Amino acid sequence: MSRAGARQLTPRERLLAGRSEAHDDDDGHIQIVPSEMALVRSHQHGGEVLCAPRQYDIFVGSGWKESGEARGALAQITARLHAATVCKASTPLQAPVARERTEGVDGNLSDLKIQLLLDSMIASNQLRAPTANAVYVLFLAPNLQSKIGEQQSGRDFLAYHNHFHAKQGEIRYIVVPFDADLGREKRTTARAILNLLNNPDGPVW
Repeated sequence: MSRAGARQLTPRERLLAGRSEAHDDDDGHIQIVPSEMALVRSHQHGGEVLCAPRQYDIFVGSGWKESGEARGALAQITARLHAATVCKASTPLQAPVARERTEGVDGNLSDLKIQLLLDSMIASNQLRAPTANAVYVLFLAPNLQSKIGEQQSGRDFLAYHNHFHAKQGEIRYIVVPFDADLGREKRTTARAILNLLNNPDGPVW
């Protein structure tokens, strides 16, 4: 229950507060509510929210040829709709630009391989050079797996977002491994987009 005169948290602050994690003495996960100072740091290091994103959907791998229905459903999840929620401002609806990448990918994609893939697509003009509001969403085909260190997609995570600085500029991207449960994959994609829009430059320090 909020007290009279207490400052109301913004949607961004509520998101960050709800996902703040720590570990107890037995290395178990616990949820914490950040201090005001931590929230200030999150604004400094998380980046300004993206209110007018330009979305690029990249369908990675040859397996999408047999998953046309799933591809069509995922392509309809637009960052613009979520930006209106985050920024409380309506922006003209702009459909994502769809691209494919079938060559040069193997069964297990590390985050570094994802970054090299994006960099090569931009360098070869398969993708436009990134602008400040560009968001690249990579949907992995059923025969591909995503890996972050020792963590494997499906077992340890459903999706993630990251960014890196390339020669062409700052690249913000989301990786969504294939999920046989299409409804869950759509929800995962929406959550990942919302997280990136709220916190485009990474997690709270």
